[in-house]
Amino acid sequence: MEADQRAVRRLGFDKRAEDFEEWEKLLKEKKRDLEAIALDNFLTTALASATAAIGIAKSQSRPTATKMVNKLRSVGIQDPEVYKAIRILAYTAESQPKQKLIPP
Repeated sequence: MEADQRAVRRLGFDKRAEDFEEWEKLLKEKKRDLEAIALDNFLTTALASATAAIGIAKSQSRPTATKMVNKLRSVGIQDPEVYKAIRILAYTAESQPKQKLIPP
């Protein structure tokens, strides 16, 4: 058994196993770093989108909603739920005072 262990050490397999373990630790750290960056980017984009949506909702009208839906269709966005939400915002904005619809 001891002779086998010396042969393994002589071939460098023990060092290679340690290297693989270190590489695995590094990969896990990098993965965590990339996940944190991705989450930060997602939240930043979501916040910017929400801010833009609030601005749109404040100035929404039926003709503006139609233009928005047509623009989305022209760039390949085919989502009836998004279209419906845009129209609801427009109709709500026209039927209620803007101060009640979205706080400043």
